[in-house]
Amino acid sequence: MQPTKNIFLANDIIIQDYDSKNFERYEFTRNKEAFVEFIQSAKGIKIKEPVSHTELTEEFPKEWERFQDTASFEEIYEIPMMNALRYFPSFIELKEEDRYKTTGTCTLLYDNDEENGGWAIGMTGGGMDLGPDLLATFINLESGVPLELAFNISRDYSAYISKEIHEANCDLLAQAFLNYGNSMFNYAIRLNPTLATETLKRHLKGLQKLIK
Repeated sequence: MQPTKNIFLANDIIIQDYDSKNFERYEFTRNKEAFVEFIQSAKGIKIKEPVSHTELTEEFPKEWERFQDTASFEEIYEIPMMNALRYFPSFIELKEEDRYKTTGTCTLLYDNDEENGGWAIGMTGGGMDLGPDLLATFINLESGVPLELAFNISRDYSAYISKEIHEANCDLLAQAFLNYGNSMFNYAIRLNPTLATETLKRHLKGLQKLIK
């Protein structure tokens, strides 16, 4: 199965602690789900997806003002509950609309810290293994899947992700592992040319056929 997205394994997505005592350091994602519920309750209408948070605030400006006046900070924004944040490298440039490509309990935030800042994925819930939620989020963002996460994904466990979507994500991740394995073969041969035996060449050729 050929991948339909740019999915690759990355060892430069770093886990760092979330500073829960310094909210001003972060630019959090607005809680679109909570605002949608507020609009539907206030207006008695059904919001049709997909729709961006910006579109909602433009269409329902009075409701947005009321929501901000009555809701708590934790209701207006998606606030991490878990201590760990997974930071993309500084050269990764994400857009505002990417904030709503996250899945399940994942949230995308921006850290303004000059030394360790940048875009990061946090978790707004926990209590169980939410690796499938994280995998789905990183796949949707197409900016790399953390190697440490990839090694802990099981096809038989999908957490809150539908079985069909999770299996499709596992197919994409498997292809990324094949690409990664091909790179490792080539690195090994580059460092030690004597490893390029006929046996290894046959394995490498077979691997490359799977990648195409």
